[in-house]
Amino acid sequence: MFADDPKMFTCYADKDANEANRNLQSCSDKLAEYFDHWQLNLSFAKTKLLHLGKSNKRYVYHIGRDHPINSCENVRDLGVIIKTHRQGKEYYVWRGFPVEPSGILDPFLIDI
Repeated sequence: MFADDPKMFTCYADKDANEANRNLQSCSDKLAEYFDHWQLNLSFAKTKLLHLGKSNKRYVYHIGRDHPINSCENVRDLGVIIKTHRQGKEYYVWRGFPVEPSGILDPFLIDI
């Protein structure tokens, strides 16, 4: 991770979805306040939202009050592409090849 490459995520049970939504939005608000306080620029175009999980309610999150975070189907991070759907389940792409989380790359993959 680089200093200019923050990430936020949460895992939750279905019954806790609303609370998780509030907590993630609160974190986003605090991050926006931090950037404002230190007069740092945030690239809204590069900011992405990836929803994972079959029962994810696909909440919309904002940076501050005026900037909704764009939702996407995949994210590339340090050469690993994480996609939301492959026949109804999540999977990973590493260097262009689909990777199931049960091989040599397991230590580098996050269980979703």
